[in-house]
Amino acid sequence: MRNLCKDKRGDLLITTLAIFVLLLGMGTFVAEYLKVHGMHDHVETELNRAVNLSIKEAMYDSYRQDYLNKLDPDVAKDKFYRYLHEDLDLDSNFEKHQPGQKKYAYKVEIKDLEIDGENAKMKVKAVANVPCVFVGLPDWQLPINVGSRNMRVDGR
Repeated sequence: MRNLCKDKRGDLLITTLAIFVLLLGMGTFVAEYLKVHGMHDHVETELNRAVNLSIKEAMYDSYRQDYLNKLDPDVAKDKFYRYLHEDLDLDSNFEKHQPGQKKYAYKVEIKDLEIDGENAKMKVKAVANVPCVFVGLPDWQLPINVGSRNMRVDGR
């Protein structure tokens, strides 16, 4: 041990720096993974909420009284996009920016929006683009598939 600390070639310093850089890189990678995973969960939850609220708002009351599941597809589509803009604070390009904080910025691309008015179903296929913390690498593209339908709970 005594000879190790008196190394005149500088191997100990280089080894220490290499371990430090390795640990710093691993920590950054883990932090980026956790950020991307959390962002995927957040966007998926919000899209699921938007689908559920759209179905709830678009149900025909007259059919609901007769225990039928039908909804207005145009109203559902309008409510879905309104939720994304007003409640989720996405701009006209479906991008979210927090002033001065790039880590909470993301963009949602709606690839497919299927609305079945006869069965009160709605499916959304989207991709969330999250910026990567590593310079020069492309954004993370997180696929999201969300679906929901109105279900009767009164036993009919």
